[in-house]
Amino acid sequence: LPLPPAGRGICGSIAAPAAPSPFFFACPGMSRIKLHPRVARRILGERRSGNYLGGRNGKLVLPLEKPLAAGPGLPLAAIYVLSAPRKATRTRRVSVRSVSARRALLSIVRSTFNPVVLDRKRLERQFRFAAEVARAVPVRSISYPRTLAILPRVRERILADLAR
Repeated sequence: LPLPPAGRGICGSIAAPAAPSPFFFACPGMSRIKLHPRVARRILGERRSGNYLGGRNGKLVLPLEKPLAAGPGLPLAAIYVLSAPRKATRTRRVSVRSVSARRALLSIVRSTFNPVVLDRKRLERQFRFAAEVARAVPVRSISYPRTLAILPRVRERILADLAR
C-alpha cells in the first residue's frame, strides 16, 4: 500500500497514465483498510466497525472516512516492499535498501497475483505492466521491528528516502 505524504490519504493501486507519460500513478482503491483485530483495537480502540475477512480470527476490513481516503491519483515516486517478518524481528532500526531489477519485478508480480483469474492474455498483460513499472519506478525493501510504536519512524524514514 503506498504510504501517503503528510496530509494525503491511503492509496491502493497503481495505474498507467491514459496518455504517454514517464509516470505511473498511485490511485485510490476502495476506501478501506485491512488490519488484524488486535492492531485495530490498539489504534482505534473499541470505536471501530467493520467486517471480518476469513472469520473472527481473520483481518478486520474497516471503512476509511473522508480525511483518510485518497483523493485523485498521485505520481508514483517509489514502491516499498516489506521485508519478511523473520528478518524484521532481527533488526532494531528502520532500514531502506534498493532492490535488484529482478527482485523488483518479482515483488510487484507477487503482490498483484490473483489465483482466481488465470486467463493467459490477462496474465501476459499483467506481467508486461509489472515489468514496465519495475523499470520505471524505484523499488526498495524496507525492514523494521514489527511494533506499532515504531510506525512514526517508519513513515519519517520513507519520507526522507523520497526526498533524496
